[in-house]
Amino acid sequence: MSESLADADLSTELLTATEADAEDVAVMTAGPEAAVMVVAASLRSLADAQRAILNGQQANRDLIGVVVQDNFNLKAENQRLRDRMLSLERDLTELRRRDEARREGVEARMQAAEAAVNTLLEQVQRLQAQLRTLTAPRSAADSRSKGFLARLLGD
Repeated sequence: MSESLADADLSTELLTATEADAEDVAVMTAGPEAAVMVVAASLRSLADAQRAILNGQQANRDLIGVVVQDNFNLKAENQRLRDRMLSLERDLTELRRRDEARREGVEARMQAAEAAVNTLLEQVQRLQAQLRTLTAPRSAADSRSKGFLARLLGD
């Protein structure tokens, strides 16, 4: 017995051992048939306990097999997901590159269009200035040749 048992536990074990010894003595004195029955019952009990242990071990083996298979499946799924993420990252990088190139192209076209519009605006302003200089003397000449009523009515 262990030295770490308390006194109360020790006395309980001694009483239990004494009772078991008394039962064994009673069985031995009862006759050989009773002893055979006790041994057979003990063996059945032992066999049942061993069957329960074996069933538990088999259940544990089955469970470990399932866990191992799930682990392999998860590893494979993890690899597929990593590959998919890598593919998506490549696609995203390519899309960003294309978008940047498209933006640069649009910006260059926009700057070219703005420059063309500015050039046309300058040309229009020069033409308007030339038109004013050309029409100003004519208006003065027309206003002198027409009468007061014609100038007033705008004919």
